[in-house]
Amino acid sequence: MKNKLFLLIILALMVSIVKSYGQNNIKITLRPYLRAGINLLPPSMEDLEYVGDWSDAVINKNPLCIGAGSQFKVALNKVDLGVDIGGGTVFVNEVIYDEVVGIATYLDKESHIYILFFGEFKLKDPFFVQFGLGPNISPWYYEYYYDSVSYSDEQNSGSGVGFNLAFMSSAGVDFDINERTNLFLLGRLDGILRYGMMFPFTINFGISFNLGNTPD
Repeated sequence: MKNKLFLLIILALMVSIVKSYGQNNIKITLRPYLRAGINLLPPSMEDLEYVGDWSDAVINKNPLCIGAGSQFKVALNKVDLGVDIGGGTVFVNEVIYDEVVGIATYLDKESHIYILFFGEFKLKDPFFVQFGLGPNISPWYYEYYYDSVSYSDEQNSGSGVGFNLAFMSSAGVDFDINERTNLFLLGRLDGILRYGMMFPFTINFGISFNLGNTPD
């Protein structure tokens, strides 16, 4: 509930900026996007608090990162300033351990929701770079299932939310479609201060909408 309230406050601030500056010759841009990539540094077994020797277990790691988000930015003289709100998957870790009298399966899944404040710097048209910093919300889910041969099966699960700091850097291109619409593509590296550090690398693509008046 608190997370949803925080996001609503951010969105309300964005709408307020549009109303305040939309009458002026200030370029205000909204960029919804999709993202897909891979977590270059998923957590280890030790990071996930697995104790002991797991060399005989089957460990399936899925580091795919898939999600969506939106950027809102205002163009200033030398730099564009904005906020990037989005989220997606970070990793899925499955451990299957055959104990002869039964098979134990452990599942760890985690996603993230980020709110990053960033600056965008124009390079030679149509290229640009971005650098951002902000809070990261990490919903997680854990499940244990024991499939027993001789006894009753056992299952338990848990979930929670972690809060961390995150940063991002990206480089992209922005192609004009018309006066108020652009197509953009960027490569992005996020750094999440969780389990030491995680580095999701994603390709982001979407459309830019100019919400403000276009300068003469």
